[in-house]
Amino acid sequence: METLLKNVRVETNYLTAGNYTYGTETKNVDITFNQETITSILAAGTTPAKNKQVIDGKNALFLPQLREMHCHFDKSKLGIPWTPIEPAATIVERFTREYDYLESAPLSFDERMKNLLDLELLHGATHFRSHIDVHP
Repeated sequence: METLLKNVRVETNYLTAGNYTYGTETKNVDITFNQETITSILAAGTTPAKNKQVIDGKNALFLPQLREMHCHFDKSKLGIPWTPIEPAATIVERFTREYDYLESAPLSFDERMKNLLDLELLHGATHFRSHIDVHP
């Protein structure tokens, strides 16, 4: 079944004054999509709703997905009290202290990762590229 996303805005042009860009022009459109593919973008109110699931975009700005392209699930400290970094003489000492601290953190890796994912999703990220340190 196709879905009709009605009453959404898309950016059409930049608003400029001299060499300064201060915003964008937008127009209201209807966007029809099937699964993950956009099948049409037409002027607002011109797309028939028959045989479509209809979602009112409430005049929101339609944007591409937000991608988190560099995060460290294993280093997240979301949900645990803040503590300053302790001085370290070498990078190896820094990694060792960080590893020991995170291993003994009051929340598990799974809980801290979930906190990070929940926060990212809440702010619109829908794709994650993560890195995890491998320790001996």
